[in-house]
Amino acid sequence: MNIVPKLIAENPELLLYIDGKLHITVLGGIKLTGFDRLKVTLKIVSGGNTNRAFRHNLDLYNSVHTEQLIEKAGDALDVAAAELAGVISRLTAALEDYRTERLEAKTGRKETAQRGRT
Repeated sequence: MNIVPKLIAENPELLLYIDGKLHITVLGGIKLTGFDRLKVTLKIVSGGNTNRAFRHNLDLYNSVHTEQLIEKAGDALDVAAAELAGVISRLTAALEDYRTERLEAKTGRKETAQRGRT
């Protein structure tokens, strides 16, 4: 049974991304500004084994950082590089969508407040 990749954003400072056997926590959330970077602190766990968590700080838009993450986390967690690369790619897309949704919600609130004042 395959688990559909999912971003759980109940707490904006502690985002959880689940993709198959990998659980990735984005510690500290993400900045809503600065679309030229996506700096995150990740905690990656494979198969629910919290004793073998891999932590890494990086900019997901920096290919060198991302390649290092895939190599080091794959070795530490015994996960194939190709599998991890796919998960990181889907995580990046999910975080981009999340950031866009949060910005649109924030902008919508500002526009509603401005309309109420006029």
